[in-house]
Amino acid sequence: MPMLSLRASLTLACLLVSSALPVGAVPSQDLEAVRLAVHEHVQALLGPTVQIEINRPDSRLRLAACRQTLEVFEQGRPITVGTNTLGVRCPGQVPWTIYLSARVSQLIPVLVATRPLSPGHLITAEDLALVSQDQGRVRQNTLADPSAAIGRVVARPLTAGMPLTAQHMTEATSIRRGEQVIIRAGKGGLAVEAPGKALADGAPGSRIRVENLRSRRVVEGKVGPDRVIEVSM
Repeated sequence: MPMLSLRASLTLACLLVSSALPVGAVPSQDLEAVRLAVHEHVQALLGPTVQIEINRPDSRLRLAACRQTLEVFEQGRPITVGTNTLGVRCPGQVPWTIYLSARVSQLIPVLVATRPLSPGHLITAEDLALVSQDQGRVRQNTLADPSAAIGRVVARPLTAGMPLTAQHMTEATSIRRGEQVIIRAGKGGLAVEAPGKALADGAPGSRIRVENLRSRRVVEGKVGPDRVIEVSM
């Protein structure tokens, strides 16, 4: 048997090595693109007034890259508020179908505080913002109209981002410095009243210093309704 030339031997060796290498893996589908396709499908059907949460496919899932447009379809019923199951289909040469869960929430406008607000603070437009929140998690008496709060006074402490209700506010009937007030000191079921004079301006819920016109004693109390200053005993 004639000996192979050096060049022929090298060529044969290269062919043997190349045939032993593993075949390159088929390109895999971007799973985030699948999730986004479902999100866009639901958003197009229901509009911008909903919040959509799509569960992420299992990261271990390996699907062939789809070279066609992904097809999203419903499971026999229209998409509604709540949890829905939708299918995603690849109609390409290597077809596949998977199913994802989509949670849909109806969004409504909600009036919230933009910063911490203390009792007695006069509410302005800068203190408020309208945000969209899940209707299922919003209390029924939550406000959505800024005009219902502007010009009123904070009655209960508010933190930044807290939704406003009517219970958080009171009318801005301020007491002016020098005006006569009623000082009421009480404990348990007993209460004693005396005429007084305001030594500072005050709004409902705020604390101001007042002078007892009988004893001339200066005390501090909380501004209440009907020009009453509540003093702790």
